[in-house]
This record gives sequence, C-alpha cells and structure tokens, in this order.
Amino acid sequence: MAGTEFLWGLVGELADVAADVPGVARLTAVLGSRPVKVEDHDDPPGRHIEVQLAVAREHHPLEVARAVRAAVAATATTDTPGPVTAAVLITETAAPPARRQVAQGGYGTRHPA
Repeated sequence: MAGTEFLWGLVGELADVAADVPGVARLTAVLGSRPVKVEDHDDPPGRHIEVQLAVAREHHPLEVARAVRAAVAATATTDTPGPVTAAVLITETAAPPARRQVAQGGYGTRHPA
C-alpha cells in the first residue's frame, strides 16, 4: 500500500489531514495494520482517533503531536453525536521528510504535485 490514497472514507480523510500538518514526515503503522484508527462508541456516544506518525527533522515532537491532534479532532467532529478524542503516537523522531512522489510501502507519502 502506498501513500494515503488507498485509505477510504473518514480514515482516509483523517490520514490526509494528519499527513499535511507541518512537521509530519510520514504516517506509520508500528502498532497495528493502519496508521489511523477510528473507533465510534455508542454508550456514551463519541469517537476516538489514534494516529501513528514520524516527526520530521527540525520540528518539535510535542508541537507536531498537538497540531495533529487538533487537526484530526476538528475534522472528525462533523458527523458524531458525542465528543471526539484523539491520541497521537510518535514512532520516530528526526525522520527525513517524505518524498513528494508516491513510494512503495510508505504511509503518508505525498501525492505528486
């Protein structure tokens, strides 16, 4: 699977939002099969999002994590009846920036310009 173009629906939208935050080198899938997980809950109603990523060089991991958390939570609130929570797991720091071309095997690589 290459890039986020193979992720559909809300998960794909959240992956694109997270990958576009400054300081995100790429999305990763270290602790599971997907870099972005979405869980909807009925009782109490709400949604939880988990994002796994690598932080690019010269970016502060905490600032990147906060920005990603805010961006994905804001995007995910449009169709949920309850609160949205988001967790960001940084799996690598000082990673080289993602290439602009779609590469084999990487999540969050950018689409060709």
